[in-house]
Amino acid sequence: MGIVATRQNDMVSGLMAEYALGSLSEPVRVLMESHLELSSDARSWLSDIETVGSVVSADKPMRFDTHVLDAVEPVDLSDRDASLDAIWKMIDSDPKADDEASSMPKALQSYIGMPMADVPWKSVMPGLAEYKLPEKNGAEVSLIRIDSGKAVPVHTHHGAEITLVLQGGVSDESGHYGVGYIALADDDINHKPLADKGEVCICFAVVDAPVELTGPIGRLMNSFRR
Repeated sequence: MGIVATRQNDMVSGLMAEYALGSLSEPVRVLMESHLELSSDARSWLSDIETVGSVVSADKPMRFDTHVLDAVEPVDLSDRDASLDAIWKMIDSDPKADDEASSMPKALQSYIGMPMADVPWKSVMPGLAEYKLPEKNGAEVSLIRIDSGKAVPVHTHHGAEITLVLQGGVSDESGHYGVGYIALADDDINHKPLADKGEVCICFAVVDAPVELTGPIGRLMNSFRR
């Protein structure tokens, strides 16, 4: 558990470094900006990275894993400083947002074009729903809704999955993830994320290759997935 948790932290730190360099694809950039809106610790970490950022060459971006999101083309963030200023202003101007508003960071709402209340969820199975956005930069992008105490079918990955918790919480063998936390999974992980009891869990996920459901029910569902 300690090794897994350390690896998770290292990969998230790598993502933050890539964000500071402006080298992330658009969906992952939006995920990171949403993470910054939700996490004061992340904002502090970003400031630390930028303090020493001058020693890192922008033409040699860090990778948080040698094989993660290799197929995704990065897009330029033309005015990252302005984007960050907007994030800080949003946070400062609305420190006590209601639950519905706080579950949809403004960076994400701008990206998908609607508030959480208007998301047209599509049921995947009892207790699990999804809203798929158009593929972007070679990645599958979606919102995932897991009912209280329910689990996503056990699955593995043929690439990387980056998940940001927007509401509620979820656990797997790598740990527990609450609002604002990022969980990363790849082909070394076979897991069954379980939503906390007492609250619906909503996540934003970016995946660079289709997941593979590995349990008995999941293998049946695979035949119906595109």
